Amino acid sequence: MEGFDLDPGLARAVCDRLGVGVPASLADVDRLYRAWTGAVPFDPVAKVAAIAEGRTPPGDDPADLCRRWLATGLGATCWGHCTALAGIVGLGGARCTVGLDRMRTEAKVDFHSFTVVHDGDRRLALDPVHPSGSPLLLQDGSRGDHGVYRVGIDERDRRLEHWFWHPAVTADRIAYVVLSVDLDRADVRAFCAVSSRFSGVRGGRLHVRRCPPGRIVALRVGEDGVARLVDRAADGTTAETATDDVGEALALAGFHGDAVDLVERSGLVRRDGAGHLRFPIAPSADPT
Repeated sequence: MEGFDLDPGLARAVCDRLGVGVPASLADVDRLYRAWTGAVPFDPVAKVAAIAEGRTPPGDDPADLCRRWLATGLGATCWGHCTALAGIVGLGGARCTVGLDRMRTEAKVDFHSFTVVHDGDRRLALDPVHPSGSPLLLQDGSRGDHGVYRVGIDERDRRLEHWFWHPAVTADRIAYVVLSVDLDRADVRAFCAVSSRFSGVRGGRLHVRRCPPGRIVALRVGEDGVARLVDRAADGTTAETATDDVGEALALAGFHGDAVDLVERSGLVRRDGAGHLRFPIAPSADPT
């Protein structure tokens, strides 16, 4: 199998930024996972930029997300998160692979990935996009403990079903069938090559999400060209900040350095006639 090798110095730099050590035990993996989901965002910027430029979307190289996040605060979609986590956790000696889910519906083609840590006969899922608090044991009846996000594993029709539910966003949980828990880097590279066509991530508008313990912090740009940062806690408390200023919105998302350049390359922001960066506004409906 092709492993998720990562330079130890780069891994330590990421862990230092997160305030944790390179994991040497399952307790360390738990701390890394909680810190990761709270600080490293899910966002489509690097993927959408690659598609706009005719390149294969990134994700198979663990160093890619690590370098981008340290330099700009930008994250990735699920593949990039999973390989980076596998690279860091693997430095502690644990065997790591990537798991693959397929959405349980024929109405939409979507795949999702998660990092898998092998501990003897046990397999633990570290989903960096839909957090479970502690790593989730891949067996029937497992439940996450994030607080706001609800996540679980159930057996259905003799297959494992991986589901997640953000009650404030969807009416019910979204279910995916677990297809594999043993993908290596070559497998991920192949999925990245087709992910521009078959993916739940669409490139029209910027959306960024982090999930600190017991909270979800999400920035989304609406059709009106306004970015709204919503910080929602487990007790239902919600704080919202709205702005149509691109620089302010990217700062609210935690981006810095050259992040604005990559966001502009992606087409998620555009320059108006005066040369100012703006979020796209949806065209008005034809009144006729």
